[in-house]
Amino acid sequence: MTGGNGGWVDVAARVQARLVELGVTLKELERQSGVSDSTWRKLLRGEPISRVDKKRQICEGLRWTSDSIDRILNGGDPMVIAVAAADLADQVSRIQIEMTEQREMLEELRDAVRALGSGPLSRR
Repeated sequence: MTGGNGGWVDVAARVQARLVELGVTLKELERQSGVSDSTWRKLLRGEPISRVDKKRQICEGLRWTSDSIDRILNGGDPMVIAVAAADLADQVSRIQIEMTEQREMLEELRDAVRALGSGPLSRR
């Protein structure tokens, strides 16, 4: 890891950029992540966060993989979690609606086939 606080200054800059990207306030992040306002402010000043559980919570709040802070400290980039839980819930909801529509169409097709099967040609 980077010596001194230089790496943590990089973390602070990345966190600040991510806040803007997500369009959230520190208060919202505090509520969502369970990380206190004082810890977020410490982080944004470029001060080290040594507790692994806090780093994990911070990453979760920012929708980064749990190792993202360490990745930044080692000169890499944070990894964004591609799909948030809310996005998954929306996808599931859309799929359920589509499945209902497909079932209705299938039932209409079955009815049409039954109607054809009971017609004059069905007795051959």
